[in-house]
Amino acid sequence: MPLPTTHTYGPDYRFYAAHNVQGVLTELEEPINADLRDFKTWMMMKALENADADYDQLTETFMNGHYGPAGKTVKTYLRALEEEARVRKSTCTCWQGAPSRLTYLNLAFVIRAQELFDQAEHAVQADPVLLRRVRFARCPLDRATLAIFPRLRGAWLTEHRGPEGFPLDRGAIGARALATSYAQIDQRIAEPGRAKERLLAEGEIKRFAMVPAHGEPAGEIPRPGSRHGL
Repeated sequence: MPLPTTHTYGPDYRFYAAHNVQGVLTELEEPINADLRDFKTWMMMKALENADADYDQLTETFMNGHYGPAGKTVKTYLRALEEEARVRKSTCTCWQGAPSRLTYLNLAFVIRAQELFDQAEHAVQADPVLLRRVRFARCPLDRATLAIFPRLRGAWLTEHRGPEGFPLDRGAIGARALATSYAQIDQRIAEPGRAKERLLAEGEIKRFAMVPAHGEPAGEIPRPGSRHGL
């Protein structure tokens, strides 16, 4: 799920250094599903090199270098996520990371975040490498949107007294998440394990799609290449 943590790396590593810690082991066991994995891995390495490095400047360097013209918009999303999580405090551990516990994943934030990624994708639509990177950054948001979709739709119905204008298309979001997962599996997973990972990704996303939402029947997630697919 979208989980802002990079702003804690510098303070944590400064604390370790001040208390004579000699080494750090970081687990990165999720090559596909981890939130903003490329950014977080890079930030960890930079913070280990220099725990006093300026967080905002490091973020700017990565966003512009990795996402190109979309970097500014992806950074805007990150800062919005950090602020929403700061204001709407949640309790989350490795063993209790259910989307329902993340109170900052509310209707207003999810809609804004999806709009920001629409803008980011538009900025790099002519560059397949940058577009693939932006969609990988977007995938945790898409998966979270699917996971809490009934709650989001229910909130919209309560606020607007009807489904008209609801901006989140579960089929399109699911198809994009699945296509992104497939693309990342092909890039990051060795050939013997790809088929298994693709089945796991498809099963998870389809499971989200089968949960009925308020005023909307459960449905199938279109496969990549269909009308909603990529």
